[in-house]
Amino acid sequence: MKHINILRIVLIMTSLAMIVLGLNTGLGGIQTLGLRLTPDFVQIADPDAYAIQDNNVRFYGGFFASAGLIFLFCATNISKYGSTLKIILIMIAIGGLARLSAYPFADGVIGSFLVEVVYCPLLYMWLQVATRNELTD
Repeated sequence: MKHINILRIVLIMTSLAMIVLGLNTGLGGIQTLGLRLTPDFVQIADPDAYAIQDNNVRFYGGFFASAGLIFLFCATNISKYGSTLKIILIMIAIGGLARLSAYPFADGVIGSFLVEVVYCPLLYMWLQVATRNELTD
């Protein structure tokens, strides 16, 4: 049972990070709210194309924040919602693998990439073991 409580804390912390990062992008767009980058890193050459891309980025940020909210809810009952947590982790890992299409990475991307393709699969395996153990206890 202690194992599940530690996992729950890790899942809650992960979900809070997802929510904050999603809101940063969802509400701030390409320039973000400045939680990770200063908003002045972008120069707009084509305002119409920028508006479309900015709108898409806001959608992705909102989607990620929503996934974080679902993750937070699911962390309250790991045995019941473990499958949903695993699906979200798989989605994040696949998104991380999609980053390989932009390799070599800029300096600030490697941390996110490692979270997506190393941390999330490890968390998936931990969930797998924890839910299996909970069923057999």
